[in-house]
Amino acid sequence: MSRNNRPPQQTFGRLTVERLESREVPATITYTVNTSADDVDSNLADNVPQTATGQVSLRSAMQHVTANGNANDTYVIDFQLPPGGGATRPGADHGSGAAPTTFSARSARSAA
Repeated sequence: MSRNNRPPQQTFGRLTVERLESREVPATITYTVNTSADDVDSNLADNVPQTATGQVSLRSAMQHVTANGNANDTYVIDFQLPPGGGATRPGADHGSGAAPTTFSARSARSAA
């Protein structure tokens, strides 16, 4: 023990800080297709899969995922088409056309 009954100070080496690897939290991104038209995405860089008419087609949603997608994210494509929108699904009531056609597809992209 040194003076004043304190233990001697210990000297440690210099601390270093190391950069950690990049970490991303996977996201779930949903696009809602609201037209049965086969229109392209009007601007692939804007992160919005809209066509020139302001709607979202299946083609524009798929173009957006292909161009801007992250392999760690999950992409969900919902279909909310107006009555008579041209889409069918097994077991759907196609008689009245009074309600929109709605169904969902969910898939995770695999890393290439």
